Amino acid sequence: MQNFLLPFCEKIVLNELKQQRELYPQPDRMYYMRTLSELRTEKIQAVDAFHRLAFELKDETQTTWAIRSYQEKIVFLADQVAMDMTNDDILTIANLEEPETTWINLCKSILHMLLELLSKVEYYFVKYIELDGRIPVAYLVFARHRFDMRLTSLSTALTVAGVSDSMQEFIRHPFHEFLCEDEGRIITYQRLFYLNSLMYELCSIFPVAGDAGNIDARIQEKLRELNYNHPDFFAYCTSSIKAEVESLPAKERLEHLIWMRKEVNQMQHKHGMTYNRFNDSLKQQLQMWLTEEINYLKDVGELPATDDTAGGRWKGFKVETQFSVPQMGYCIKLLCDTGMFTNLNKTELLDFFSEFFASVKQPQISARSLRKNFYNDDASAAAGVRDILINLLNQSKKGLSVVMIGAFSFCDFIFYLPFMGQ
Repeated sequence: MQNFLLPFCEKIVLNELKQQRELYPQPDRMYYMRTLSELRTEKIQAVDAFHRLAFELKDETQTTWAIRSYQEKIVFLADQVAMDMTNDDILTIANLEEPETTWINLCKSILHMLLELLSKVEYYFVKYIELDGRIPVAYLVFARHRFDMRLTSLSTALTVAGVSDSMQEFIRHPFHEFLCEDEGRIITYQRLFYLNSLMYELCSIFPVAGDAGNIDARIQEKLRELNYNHPDFFAYCTSSIKAEVESLPAKERLEHLIWMRKEVNQMQHKHGMTYNRFNDSLKQQLQMWLTEEINYLKDVGELPATDDTAGGRWKGFKVETQFSVPQMGYCIKLLCDTGMFTNLNKTELLDFFSEFFASVKQPQISARSLRKNFYNDDASAAAGVRDILINLLNQSKKGLSVVMIGAFSFCDFIFYLPFMGQ
């Protein structure tokens, strides 16, 4: 493993380069060219070692240790070279076509070679990379430069698309935090990977002209998918759910929260994505919050009801019917449309039926389900109601026939009574 760890580069960076810079204001041309040649040779040897590594090391633990050791060594050497370079120097390391023989240009060449090797480690052995390991300072400089430019374009796009101020704040926050981070704080691979993915995903959802839709909802969905588990975004999600629940009739709130929990349980995060790995995932936080809300409503529902609460003395009473829920909804609609029911507030009327009526299969009818069937035109439900009405009509005719037969029999008896004594 030792031959993987760039011995010549290590000697140049940690010892020789510093000593030579103290002795000479500019490097000797022969020394400069020889150093670059030796570095290129060592780079080729390192790349060859990568290709052998996948076949020579069969044990996963050994491979992980080897790759992470190499990663750590390259990051350390790159940071040592970058210590004497400005941000502008770092940003121009790839622009050396025919460089002047200067110490700073030699540092640029060394740093460029180290970052090329690091990118090969990341590409060929991505599953072994230490994601909690710190990125090299040069990566930080590149990333801040790129995010600073892209964030300006993103902010303009957000405003043009009509994204709300609160949502814009959630989007900009992780990038502003990254751009303003203290230089001494460790920035990990995981964090840089997350921010790159977040920027890419956000830019990908902006609509073309004429296809804006509900952009806030689409961004919120994307942030949930990317497991943006920031405390402020969690508070935003829960306050949105609260507002949605409070707009519903009291008896529908529990059902809606249970439905929301089902949606959250089925929510998928992108594999390995998390804003803060030390916090619970956004999915876990929402699951716990919804469970608490559901338990609270259940506990409140079990409290003894007073006479002025919904149901009063009829609480728990149900009119049991042979209607299906679609038939009941259609029948209520029919009675409303024909003016037999004159209630103007249809929501209250449907709430009443869902509270005190039971269908043939459901002792507890959902007000949401009954309302859906009230407003939907269901041909099978209409046919079923017609059959019921025909049966009622036939039943009423049958009852009338019995009465008429009885009446005629009574008249016959009265008519023949005077003759019975003769």
